[in-house]
Amino acid sequence: HECRDLADLFSRLATLRLPPLSILITGGGRVAHGAMETLKQLKILQVTAGDYLTRDFNRPVMCQIDPDDYVRRRGGGGGGGGEFKLGHFYSNPEQYESTFLRYAFVTDLFIPCHYWDPRSPAFLLPDDYLHPEFRIKVIADVSCDVRGPIPSTLRASTIAEPFYGYDPQSGQETAPFGEKSITVMAVDNLPGELPRDASEDFGQTLLKHFFPALLEADSQKIIERATILRSGQLTDKYSDLKDYLYS
Repeated sequence: HECRDLADLFSRLATLRLPPLSILITGGGRVAHGAMETLKQLKILQVTAGDYLTRDFNRPVMCQIDPDDYVRRRGGGGGGGGEFKLGHFYSNPEQYESTFLRYAFVTDLFIPCHYWDPRSPAFLLPDDYLHPEFRIKVIADVSCDVRGPIPSTLRASTIAEPFYGYDPQSGQETAPFGEKSITVMAVDNLPGELPRDASEDFGQTLLKHFFPALLEADSQKIIERATILRSGQLTDKYSDLKDYLYS
């Protein structure tokens, strides 16, 4: 957050050398790709999920996994028969169970960057932290779903005080970096700490997609999809916001 921009951040990261440790990223969207782009400045080897689970490394490694790596349909198989189908999982997440714990046995730093549906299974349960093979020591929860799929994410943290600890025995917050605690970073507005790059990227997106749709033909119906209110009424797409108006 003290760097001028992303280029400055990356140049500083390139000077660091990490000890051998295993870093796991969940999610396959822009957030996960941003985490991976950042870690690549550290010259970290990216490995497959299979190698990550079964091999020992004498250098820092990172692994990015998708839902088919960490959930399975209840009763066995994927989203229809034996094959995992992402569309079925997104539509019916309550029919799945977590298989994530095996990754906790080989991970030092966990970086959750996934989208999580409240109907989906939790990645971890409080008792999982007590398993004798549980290895994770730091969780940098970029997704920051408080008291959601990651039990140790008790609250959002701040840039001024980004870390807090989680005591697996009590389930309560404690000091970070303790020998028997899990250290949590759960800053929920991380992109805001690179405002120069965030503003430039947002501006370029507006210039490329929004203004042509606003001033010319809107063949992709960008304006229609983005319109929340029309003539003082919520549009159909945003009708679920109605409850907030009267709460």
